[in-house]
Amino acid sequence: MITSLSTTVSLIKRTYIEIDYNAEAEWLYINWKGNITDEMGMVGCEDILLALHKYPVKKIINDNQHVHGRWAEGINNWLIHSWFPRFLGAGCFFMAWVQSPCPESQTSLEQALKYEIPNITILVFDDIETASAWLKEV
Repeated sequence: MITSLSTTVSLIKRTYIEIDYNAEAEWLYINWKGNITDEMGMVGCEDILLALHKYPVKKIINDNQHVHGRWAEGINNWLIHSWFPRFLGAGCFFMAWVQSPCPESQTSLEQALKYEIPNITILVFDDIETASAWLKEV
């Protein structure tokens, strides 16, 4: 992570997801790791909602650089119909999504983002620096 430790609070730490709050930038940094199953994805997304209730921010860096493999197709429907409405209700409107270098994960991301999700701007990036720079501008 590219922030100083004094402004970062570690909120959740699991083997497959870590969530930090960056007080200086006023965003959550979500670091996904490994091969994410449906169950892991759902639990991790619920963790994100818990973090947003504790620190209601408008911006998130969703870092998938350490994710490999394809996501299961079943999670996309749950994300669109169950999770995103609650996510938007928490007041987060900007997501900088740092994609995985893994082609299978990139394909899963493309499939997830083909659904129209109103009231949120999601941009995909190849690195944290560019994602952070964009979030600082919005």
